[in-house]
Amino acid sequence: MKKDLQEDFSEEIVSQILQHYPVSNFSSPFYAMAAVQGDAAMSCPARETARILTEGGVDVYLYFFTRELEAVKLFLEFEELGVFHGSELVFVFDKEIALLAPIEKVLAGQFGSFWNGFASTGDPNSRHDVPVQWPLYAKTTDQSIRLDANITVDTGLKKELCDFWATIPMAHWTFSSTFH
Repeated sequence: MKKDLQEDFSEEIVSQILQHYPVSNFSSPFYAMAAVQGDAAMSCPARETARILTEGGVDVYLYFFTRELEAVKLFLEFEELGVFHGSELVFVFDKEIALLAPIEKVLAGQFGSFWNGFASTGDPNSRHDVPVQWPLYAKTTDQSIRLDANITVDTGLKKELCDFWATIPMAHWTFSSTFH
């Protein structure tokens, strides 16, 4: 994993990243690196963007999608792909062909209600059939919703890890493998 990190980040921060993402916390070095890249390129920038936009007076609704598709598990019986960028779109657009578990169909309806409400009114809570109230994001409360088998309100999206990434200047990124 260290070699992969050295391809993406300057040597000055590789040891810090390894401290925050010890390989022993993951089932393999692949999943440790996937966590690094997912947090560095997706989860934490989303939280940081939400913070910046709310400081400017923009209403922001942050979510974290953690539901692994049953269809993905079915086709990859020897290897877990996990949750990947864009996998929530199957739920947003209610693509029934890819929704194999009954709970996935329920989740698609619920998530779709949020998205329809937001597209129609700018407020994802405007429809009567939303399962929970999706809170406006604020740095002080740091609330978002988590979409898995249920939709729940969370506080502190990857707080410690995202606080770490917020201290890393972009000059330490080489982007050689993170975005290809």
